[in-house]
Amino acid sequence: MCQLIVSPNGNVPEWDYIESSYLANGDSWGAVYLGNTLRKVCGLAEDWANLALLHEELSDLQAPFLWHFRWATLGSATRKNCHPFAVSKDIWFAHNGVLNIPCPVPDRSDTWHMAQHFKKQNLTPERLKEKEIKNWLRGLAGHGNKFGFIDTAGETTIINETAGEWIDEVWYSNPSALYYTEPSPRFDWYTGETETELVEYDTCETCSVRLTTWNKVSGVPLTCSDCWETLLAS
Repeated sequence: MCQLIVSPNGNVPEWDYIESSYLANGDSWGAVYLGNTLRKVCGLAEDWANLALLHEELSDLQAPFLWHFRWATLGSATRKNCHPFAVSKDIWFAHNGVLNIPCPVPDRSDTWHMAQHFKKQNLTPERLKEKEIKNWLRGLAGHGNKFGFIDTAGETTIINETAGEWIDEVWYSNPSALYYTEPSPRFDWYTGETETELVEYDTCETCSVRLTTWNKVSGVPLTCSDCWETLLAS
């Protein structure tokens, strides 16, 4: 599912839209916005307070931004998989959809893998404006995916723009996610049950990341795989 929000002029969605996007896609969220430079802020399902603070900050700043709410389909629900991703020193990228591409790095999302591909293409803000590059990006996205880019000048680019919707000068990749009033049901592939409420998750005692089937170390209490590897290497 996911929700990608693009604001070229710094218009900020009303809080109800942000809350609904979070309830529909609550695995993680992240934003890149223009201050003195591009700045990324991200959080997980439990980071509700920081989400509200970001909404207040963007409302005061009124600067261009990408804001993404993630429904994890591939890769763990951790900060390292939070959109947007840097694809050059001047450009950040976020995505809504599921990409049918090779994903050889375990625990990393399809979007992260696409970002690594973009890093090899020498993308620049000028090249993003070229018709040939936009056509190439549309070919990568196909019909079911939407891409958003922002550069250090605050210029935004949307691929498959017509698949989303503009509301008050803000673009939403998934308009249906704006009208949730309660958490979206989530099917747990491991238990065969459907969760209908946001649940309390265990977190790593070292870094506070949410522990899931993907990143919890078997037999080790309240430790994520990243911190466990660091501990073993020390």
